[in-house]
Amino acid sequence: MPEPRRLRTPSDDELAPLARAKSEARDRLLAIPGVHMVGIGYKRRGGAITDELALVVFVDRKLPPGEVKAGWMVPAEVAVTGPGGERMTVITDVVERARPVEYPHLADGSLAGRVRPVPGGRSIQGGLGGGTLGGWVWDDRNDAPVLLSNRHVLGTTAGGDVFQPWGSSVAADRIADNVRTGTLDATIAAPSSSAHVLYEIEGVGPGVYETTTAVLGMAVEKSGATTEHTTGQVVVVNLSTGHAGSTNDFEVHPDPGQPRFAYFGDSGSLIVERTHPTGATWKRVVGLLWGGDPPEGNAYGHQIEDVFADLGLTTVCAGALADIVDSLFARTFAELPPARIGRPGADAIGLTVARQRGLARDLEREIGQTRRGARLVKLVHKHRVALVAAAVSRESRRSIQMALGPFVEGRWSAREVLDRPVTDEDVARFRRALDALSAKDLKEARDAAGDLLDQAKGRTFGQALARR
Repeated sequence: MPEPRRLRTPSDDELAPLARAKSEARDRLLAIPGVHMVGIGYKRRGGAITDELALVVFVDRKLPPGEVKAGWMVPAEVAVTGPGGERMTVITDVVERARPVEYPHLADGSLAGRVRPVPGGRSIQGGLGGGTLGGWVWDDRNDAPVLLSNRHVLGTTAGGDVFQPWGSSVAADRIADNVRTGTLDATIAAPSSSAHVLYEIEGVGPGVYETTTAVLGMAVEKSGATTEHTTGQVVVVNLSTGHAGSTNDFEVHPDPGQPRFAYFGDSGSLIVERTHPTGATWKRVVGLLWGGDPPEGNAYGHQIEDVFADLGLTTVCAGALADIVDSLFARTFAELPPARIGRPGADAIGLTVARQRGLARDLEREIGQTRRGARLVKLVHKHRVALVAAAVSRESRRSIQMALGPFVEGRWSAREVLDRPVTDEDVARFRRALDALSAKDLKEARDAAGDLLDQAKGRTFGQALARR
């Protein structure tokens, strides 16, 4: 397969006038009959994509100038106000393109078969049709893993069944139940058994450990139930497709030598950055694929960060690690009378869970405000793959809980935890917990945590973190 020509990634300064032009002219352009999408991308000349940036206007059909009615002509340039109040112009590129369609059904590749546990990239059957299980993510509202796919695959009915593989409706193939749907084309479903969950994406590697924004020129890949593993580049961003009301989608064009990036049955696939900029073993997720133009071989997707914000999701790393820390506070909050936790007459268990949730993130914010703490937080994120592996290991999880449980008992906030004096017994328990994290990849994080323990003995963690 020929190596694709790498498109340059423009700077924020280059994109700023185009973003202003799109914001100011979008509604006016979409009001022109035949115009159905507007975004920011690379101008095409003679059918070839160039490095020149333009406001890209997609139309049903290009007409000779003499046949265009008055007021229906897409302007060659759009005037915009610069940051200093000056007037400037950006060029447009009119692209003839069929209106996008969704990509459900037709899962007939090697990823269409039944498999347990189920990684991302595999075929599933939802309430509205077949498609692809994008990946397992973390539901921040319920503190639990959930699968993510499109609304037009899974449907919108809470509790609706999800089966694997596509086309099945037998009880033995049920893997999840719908939880909720967002305003975008996305639905999440909770696994019916933890044995169904595999934090990987078929043919890509580790699962949803980190997210980022899809940008122009980014080299990406995906794994889908029909076309399987494919690669491409982001050629349009900030794209108003109107699909599920989106004004911030992006387009991926297939690499040379590939007939298409996606096709029917690939709806719900996660689009990921092809290479992590730091060389990490996992890849950053950038989008949720929902459709495309079949003859073009392209794909359209929602920015994954928009989907996460819409549905209240986070990565499995952040979720699993936070769940461990939050669970340590469960006994403390379970001992509080209902009146201390929330409104009278409310369900005490539900309020207990809600009260303890989020303490891990509070701790991370508090710790990250010091230089020593910021380094520790950075190490946790750097080694998130190995830490998640430890988090889902029952033995390691028990060791951590037994070490930290007594330390947080009776503490109801992150600040109270950091202000508690560290005793010799605490240090001994923490050392045993660090020893349980035996993975080679965690040595750097273990050493940093051990150094913090040495500094904290006879003090508080807050005091140790503040020391230079």
